[in-house]
Amino acid sequence: MKKILISIILSFAFSLAAATVAYASSAPYRSAAFDVNGGGTWTPNPYVPWKVIGDLFYITGDDGGQAAVEGLISPSDLNICPEGYIYVTDLGRHLAFKIDGQSNLLATFGGGDDPRARLNFPNGIHAAPDGYIYIADTSNQRIAVFDATGEFAREITKPDDYRLDRVMFQPMKIRQDARGYFYVVLLGGTEGIMILRPDGSFEGYFGSNNVYTSAMDRFKRIIFSDDMIRRDFTRTAASIADIEIDKHGFLYAATPNVEHSVVKYSFNASNLLINTDDESAAIPGNFTSIAVSDKNIITALDEGQGMIFQISAGNKPLYRFSGKNEGLQLQLGNLSSPSAVAVDVNDNIYVADKDFSAIQVFRPTELGKLIQEATYLTDRGLFVEAKPLWEQVLARNPFYYLAHLGITKANLAEGDWDGTMLAARRAYNVKYFSEAYWQVRVYLMRNYFNHAVFGLVLLFAVIIFVKRLRKRRGEAK
Repeated sequence: MKKILISIILSFAFSLAAATVAYASSAPYRSAAFDVNGGGTWTPNPYVPWKVIGDLFYITGDDGGQAAVEGLISPSDLNICPEGYIYVTDLGRHLAFKIDGQSNLLATFGGGDDPRARLNFPNGIHAAPDGYIYIADTSNQRIAVFDATGEFAREITKPDDYRLDRVMFQPMKIRQDARGYFYVVLLGGTEGIMILRPDGSFEGYFGSNNVYTSAMDRFKRIIFSDDMIRRDFTRTAASIADIEIDKHGFLYAATPNVEHSVVKYSFNASNLLINTDDESAAIPGNFTSIAVSDKNIITALDEGQGMIFQISAGNKPLYRFSGKNEGLQLQLGNLSSPSAVAVDVNDNIYVADKDFSAIQVFRPTELGKLIQEATYLTDRGLFVEAKPLWEQVLARNPFYYLAHLGITKANLAEGDWDGTMLAARRAYNVKYFSEAYWQVRVYLMRNYFNHAVFGLVLLFAVIIFVKRLRKRRGEAK
């Protein structure tokens, strides 16, 4: 009762703070965009804190009235279905829940009298299109499957396969693709993402991280004996922290403390987010959770910094926002112990925070909406259509690098070479400036070359005529 009373007070305070934030379009943090070199530049906030949900749950009684009940204690993972319902696992209560955006409790997974349904430190959760809910029941070493009402349906345990004899099957994250195949991240797994067939049998591994070796490691391999190498080289690949599948079926992964912290896999496990053009900036961050919106915008959570990054489908960082709460102070908008991130169909961002014992919700500002829509059009090659949106972005932030780059591409597509060179200068982009400058030279050659040649010939003829005229006059004298 005491916890519920405290939660009601906190919920009221958070709601009041959220209303103030929404009205003032302010936040307790400063957001940053990125320049051509990946450096941060201050920008008006693309997202502001909106509300807190899950600190209390609300249930509807037989009389139609609502009652507050205990909410989240230590939320671990989030998944939002297309209908907007939020699925969340709770390590503190060993349960999972289905709620809506007003914290109304719609279903509980792992409770009741059925001992098969009981969860033990559940982590990942996935609401599949087939209507079943798949929960990574880590300490029970299984994937627990429930129907939409919370009734236990079945379990997927470690496949009976000789290749997995030494593998500890402790699922941490789970996703299912359109074919029904499961992608599972194991606790401490270094082999990559485990793939299970729809019947739960083992298919193989996919997308393991590379093992980093320094120059000193390579030198040791030259001078050390085989026995010394076996004792000294105990490094393994970094464990993947989170996975996601977008609406097109592409698989993404987040791994902290590696060179490429966010990966978008191709069919052969190469990283589609690595490109070689001269307009991409490095993406700073060690990401532990990711989500992908319908516009193919990647939202990545940096747990250590307490920051949220958004990255385009073309691997360009758009901005970062939020920050870390200091000490015991819990401030709406800043993160304390974030564990998972999710995005709904309206591009609102949900962050599970263990210290908050709740889910913080951020909503996009007008600037954030403009950047996302312009980025979506640009990534699809619709440069001209994106141009007016980029111009509106520049009206709000004249130093936004990607807006200058987007206008550069639009001017190039329109054949406005002077405008391209001007925008390319502002975007510090040599590639497009050179292309436009080349087109200017081609235009001048096509339109004025004949005139220039005719003028030179005429000038040469006049010079010869004048010389001959002077010569004749000299002879006449």
